[in-house]
Amino acid sequence: MSRAIIVLDEMPADCYDCPMSRMFEGSDFDSFDLICNAEKMKNKFKTIVIDYERGQKPSWCPIKPMPERKIEWDEDEPSYYAMGWNECLEEIEK
Repeated sequence: MSRAIIVLDEMPADCYDCPMSRMFEGSDFDSFDLICNAEKMKNKFKTIVIDYERGQKPSWCPIKPMPERKIEWDEDEPSYYAMGWNECLEEIEK
């Protein structure tokens, strides 16, 4: 299976703001469980219940920020690596 990229318009601050998480009624029926669908896909659909406070992002979160662009010119010499890097980012952002 080949890899794919999902691009979000903005990076969520925590699991509660993430479009990849969903709330379901908890096992005790008095609470709700927050389920991470991104981690669920990564772990072959094993359910991951999120137990984090609002404003925190778990270290295992598979959603990463876009990498920064690289400087294409260094002391009057073109950096072909940086040019290729930036072209890849442009394709992802389309």
